[in-house]
Amino acid sequence: MRNFLKSKGIVVETSDVSGELEDDAGEYADLYVSKEKIYEILAWLKERNYEAYLASKFAYKTASRLTATLGAWASFINHEEHTITIFEKSIKGKAKRKLKKWLPEDLYDELPKKGRLFVIKPYDLNKLLRQAYKEIIPEVAERIPMPFHFWRHMFAQHMLRACQWNYGLVASLGHWSLETLRRYYGMPPQEVIKQFGMETLPKI
Repeated sequence: MRNFLKSKGIVVETSDVSGELEDDAGEYADLYVSKEKIYEILAWLKERNYEAYLASKFAYKTASRLTATLGAWASFINHEEHTITIFEKSIKGKAKRKLKKWLPEDLYDELPKKGRLFVIKPYDLNKLLRQAYKEIIPEVAERIPMPFHFWRHMFAQHMLRACQWNYGLVASLGHWSLETLRRYYGMPPQEVIKQFGMETLPKI
């Protein structure tokens, strides 16, 4: 379309008109590990270091970063709502962020009810994670430069699939921008779009 308009002497400045297909692949779209493997990693950690297991499960279920996770206290939990308020450190000129995270029942039940939630050093935690990845998911282990951040990636990947790529919902739960989610994890596969369309179009 852009080339056709250009041939008629019409210059299109906007990127909304294009004869090319969008690149659907996200930067981390191929960094996907099945739910079975995720729970295999968690079981591996639980056998060796309960703190590493619980911190990892917390990060996977809440999309929390390392410093926010290790800085969490039981007093931050709202027991009526089953939520926790965590604090992300300021980075690259951005102010410290106060975030609310939802705690699923299985995670809430395991969390300590007083004191610091996780008492483990970042170095020890990341060392254990690297070992687990090499043993259980060697095919992607080398592509995980930040071991603990893997859990945030997995939250996004699994949540997008669970809610049919509802970017708005996943962005709200994990505190991403829509642009970041699409750039990192790409667009839904065509079969997902087709299935959603076939199921939903008759309802409108």
